[in-house]
Amino acid sequence: METWFRWIVACCSLAVLMVPFVGRAQQAPSQTADPAAPVDSVLAAGQRALAAGDTAQALMLSHAFDAQSEAGPVDLRLADAYLQGLLRAGVDTHEDEAAQAYTSILRQAGPGLDADPELIVRRHVAQLAPILPDATKEQVLQGASVEEAAFAPTAGTTLVQWWRRQDPLPATARNERLIEHLQRVSHAHTHFACADSECEPTGWDARGTVYVRFGAPSRRQSVAFNDTEFNREVFRFGVPVSRHDFPDNELWVYPQIDRTGKYLFVKEDGYYQRSPTKALLPPQLRGGYGGRSERTLNKAVSAIAALEHIYERLSQSHISYAQRYSTIANYAGWQEEQARLIDMGALSRSRSRTVGSGVGQRKTVGPGPGPASGYPNEFVSNHLHQSASRDAQDAKRRAQRMPAAHSTVLDGTERLPVAVRAARFLSEAGSTAVRVAWSHPPDALALSDATEQTLDDAGFSDPAGHLVRLRAVQQDTAFRRGDTINQQYFVARDANGRRAPVDVQTFTMTGDSDPFHVGLQWDQRVALSREDGRIRRGPLTKRTVYRIDSLAALPDSTAGLVMSDVMPGRLPSDAAPRRAAMTPYPFATLDEDRPLALYFELYNLRMDAEGRTEYTVEYRVERVTDKRGIRGVFGGDERSQTVMRSTYEGSQPRTEEFITLDLDAWDLTAEGMLAVTVRVTDEHRGQQVQRTLTFQDAREGR
Repeated sequence: METWFRWIVACCSLAVLMVPFVGRAQQAPSQTADPAAPVDSVLAAGQRALAAGDTAQALMLSHAFDAQSEAGPVDLRLADAYLQGLLRAGVDTHEDEAAQAYTSILRQAGPGLDADPELIVRRHVAQLAPILPDATKEQVLQGASVEEAAFAPTAGTTLVQWWRRQDPLPATARNERLIEHLQRVSHAHTHFACADSECEPTGWDARGTVYVRFGAPSRRQSVAFNDTEFNREVFRFGVPVSRHDFPDNELWVYPQIDRTGKYLFVKEDGYYQRSPTKALLPPQLRGGYGGRSERTLNKAVSAIAALEHIYERLSQSHISYAQRYSTIANYAGWQEEQARLIDMGALSRSRSRTVGSGVGQRKTVGPGPGPASGYPNEFVSNHLHQSASRDAQDAKRRAQRMPAAHSTVLDGTERLPVAVRAARFLSEAGSTAVRVAWSHPPDALALSDATEQTLDDAGFSDPAGHLVRLRAVQQDTAFRRGDTINQQYFVARDANGRRAPVDVQTFTMTGDSDPFHVGLQWDQRVALSREDGRIRRGPLTKRTVYRIDSLAALPDSTAGLVMSDVMPGRLPSDAAPRRAAMTPYPFATLDEDRPLALYFELYNLRMDAEGRTEYTVEYRVERVTDKRGIRGVFGGDERSQTVMRSTYEGSQPRTEEFITLDLDAWDLTAEGMLAVTVRVTDEHRGQQVQRTLTFQDAREGR
């Protein structure tokens, strides 16, 4: 009896999975699984729910345990059925659930999957592959193509970590970029689905791939082939083409990303493909222009009319087609003018030919102006060749300049300029701490006229000032979220509407993995009022994010001489050069009104028999004009460098170093970077370490 019952459950499970799921996105399940429950019990509960016909509950159970816990694999068939149901219904109201189900599927990418689960994972990886960097693909796939390559043993871990790194707003709990990807996948499934085997394994045509990469195009246009003039000029007696021979097509352009961002899709063999311009012509008009027979010339006249129509429409959406349209239109116009002059008797017919038959269909043609034009058949043949060459050049430039993907998550909000510097130090306990200094350039909080007008229209015309909030999130090696630091400050307006200067802010985080990462997010909001220390927040006006990735832990101090990073700073104009008076300086450019201060720490200096340390500190300032990088540091042209050396003695293996550099000898407005290198030599062991800071050409601005 028990075996018979299990067979019934399995059949019911398969039957339910074959039914397209749409109801889950509209209602919550009757109950939820305990996230702490063992994986086997969760899956068993899912199977029982399927057997009972409770599809919604079963699919919820398939991904119910915490995705961050990585407790174990979910049932891939159930998780995928659940996710596909959300994608069909739209993920907007179930973003977190969709993201969790999607992540649970990707996590299982790797060798050893059964046939059906492997197809599920491979489909999702294929849909993701166009936006993955090549280096990440190599870590995921052991082969050339998604369809045939074997999964690497750590493929799932790599994909999950990559998605964590793409999180555009580290201060929020959700990954907005991943959700945006799922929304695009949902749209591609709905609008660009393709059942043909050529579209596998993504399940959509070429439009879907471009949509997943870049989202909706700025402009989208189709060339229609049904107006009266087109019919009269193209569909000529003796030319074997009809309106149905011209393919459906779409041109997508993304000028907001780059001017090379144009993609032409032509429906061929039943589905849309990325195609050259030539594909907009029927196969009958793409070739066969040898000789000057009446039939060939007549076909060329139709092709010229079709090309003129095509380029005239395409040039409305992208300027790169304008020159081609001009070339075609000028040639067609010249032929019409020559025919008119011949009919008037003002021009000889000696080199002209009359082609076509029927009222309004007869055309007098001849060699065009210039040696490159020739008769219509020669002109069309040459033009199609040149057009193919231009398409290839456009494709090459597009591949170089268009990114693998473009996110619009941060669109619609002004960018808040922020300057950031980070330096690693060793704590007394030997752990690596990163000290981060940040501030805003002058007038960074000023709003654009458009934003000011939007605030006025919304009734926020006289705010008390601005509130800036920083949230810094520490992430471990796998980009899992850890500790969070929050900072905020209020900036008031004075009577003249100017904003008070912004002080340099600092914070420290201690890494608990090697390497570790820090994600930073700043939000600027209107401060509506400030009373009794309480600030009433208004609309978001500016935002920016910044990442400090792959912060390697400093070496253990027992391994030899260890040096921290160098933190630059400035001193008040009336202050003595001492460490306590230094303010960290996060900006990328320098000014001439105050000297540059440098602070760093040394660890594990060797002590001699008398308990003394001896070390030499060398400071070198160099102008770097080679835009390919810093070259010549400690070995370049001495005429462009300033070098200072000092030898010190001490009684502790750990010490703090502070120095001020007078930059009067350097033109801070000159071209090129300014590189400041600090080299330390432990005289007792002969070991050297060094760090380099760079500052930009002051003309580039802060």
